[in-house]
Amino acid sequence: MGHAQVQDAIVDRVQKRVLEGMGLIVLHSGHHAKIFKRLMGTTCDLNWREAGERERLWICNPAMRSAKA
Repeated sequence: MGHAQVQDAIVDRVQKRVLEGMGLIVLHSGHHAKIFKRLMGTTCDLNWREAGERERLWICNPAMRSAKA
């Protein structure tokens, strides 16, 4: 509910740090956070789906895979 109250200057600083390599963990409903929307470049609005569709995932950096995979 308070996402709009976060100052843009703070979002700018966090975005800079994430782009420099700092991690970011977004928890439940964090998809509406200013920083998440900024980093994703979208509104991050969600639609519930139960269509039984498949999802395809691409591993962009195989070196980052779990040793169990």
